[in-house]
Amino acid sequence: MGLVHFGEQRFDAKLVAFDKDGTLFDFHASWRPRFLEAVARLLSQFQNRAEMQAALFQSLGYNAAEGTFDEDGTFGTATSSETARAAATVLHQHSRPTLSWHSCEQLVRLEFAPILSSSGSSVPVTDLATLFSSLHESSVGVAVITSDDRAPTEAALAIFGLSRFVDYLACGDSQGRHKPAPDPLLAAADLLDVSLAQT
Repeated sequence: MGLVHFGEQRFDAKLVAFDKDGTLFDFHASWRPRFLEAVARLLSQFQNRAEMQAALFQSLGYNAAEGTFDEDGTFGTATSSETARAAATVLHQHSRPTLSWHSCEQLVRLEFAPILSSSGSSVPVTDLATLFSSLHESSVGVAVITSDDRAPTEAALAIFGLSRFVDYLACGDSQGRHKPAPDPLLAAADLLDVSLAQT
């Protein structure tokens, strides 16, 4: 068991669970450039780009004036498939010329969805290798629970040398219910034989 500090609070912990974006990596700095580039590509063929961009930003939870994502918005919380479906819905409702649903899905799959499955340029919030290593040395398990897909999550963890420290990984495309449901956290605690009081 390790003594883990969160500000002034101290906890005797055997397992610490992290979200990926917004916790380990700066969500806005990591995603904003890729998101804006993908939106521009997605809307390039339409006559009413400004209208569609505003609708897409609203649907996915992006504040253009502040350059930030709504932490409870679609892009910040939904799985990749849910985000792609939301983008296709905006295209279907606002496209000029009007596109069929199939065409909207195909366009999103080609021009927008690839950013959701890429590890991109994640910006860590701190020296994550040192953090994870110190937890490991204190015999504290590490779980990463995210709504992102497994492939880009594993790639990001590998890029920053974190993979070997992660004892449990749950992603948006994993089997069963994903966050914010408690199932992944319960599964991590069960796998590592840790009580929730020590998590």
